Amino acid sequence: MPANPRLLRAEADNLDDFTPRYRTARESALREHIVKTSQALLARHGRHDISFAALALALRIGAGTLRRHFIDLDALLGEILSRHLMDLSRHLGEIPFTDPDRERKKRAKYLEYTRTPFGGLTEAHLLFVRDRHTLPEDLLSSLEQTRDGIGNLLGPDPHETLTLLDTPYISHPRIEAMLAALEPFALPEPAEPAEPATEPTEPATQAPEPATEAPEPVSDPAPEPASSTFETRRPLPSPDPTHLPAASPAHHPIPPAASPPPAPD
Repeated sequence: MPANPRLLRAEADNLDDFTPRYRTARESALREHIVKTSQALLARHGRHDISFAALALALRIGAGTLRRHFIDLDALLGEILSRHLMDLSRHLGEIPFTDPDRERKKRAKYLEYTRTPFGGLTEAHLLFVRDRHTLPEDLLSSLEQTRDGIGNLLGPDPHETLTLLDTPYISHPRIEAMLAALEPFALPEPAEPAEPATEPTEPATQAPEPATEAPEPVSDPAPEPASSTFETRRPLPSPDPTHLPAASPAHHPIPPAASPPPAPD
């Protein structure tokens, strides 16, 4: 498998004998001309509709001169998008971190930098949203990491926030309303009752409790015998004859004496 020319160029730049430590003013001006003009052409026509040779002809330079600065179109597009993200990060950094409303203000700054006066996307941001996925993995991974870091500064849900901000012709108030609707409704947590402040007190010395004897077991009383239906009565005392009253004759008449039976004839 042949080596990637772009990676070979990066390795060569790390070698002292091949690294262009300094660019002349003319080379720096030409490089800026290539980046700015290519950004406008790529935004209008798309990454896949422009070839490397056609871009060199459009820039009025030779293909070798263009390749001296950028090894291929992927390297050129990666340079355009990297610059765009760096400038966007500096623009967002104007909002101090201590600002209590920093997320909303940073979203406003994001729209200010990435939108045209008519609500569309700027050339660099259009390339970033539309064409960054055409880059190879070695260039795309660093761009995605930078994008994720920017998204974390804009709201609690970076993916949804960046999706709305990168959609053209949606106004800032509407984006804020849509983000507010996406926030989950959180019930207030009940406040925990405050514990009363108690002063530390010294433990009082208690007198030792007297030893208590074990209570004697109490026996249950014997059950009383059931009384019979016919109780035994005591005999009445015999009356004393000396104390009896005398019977009156009226009440007790003496019977008459019996007459003797008649004599037989």
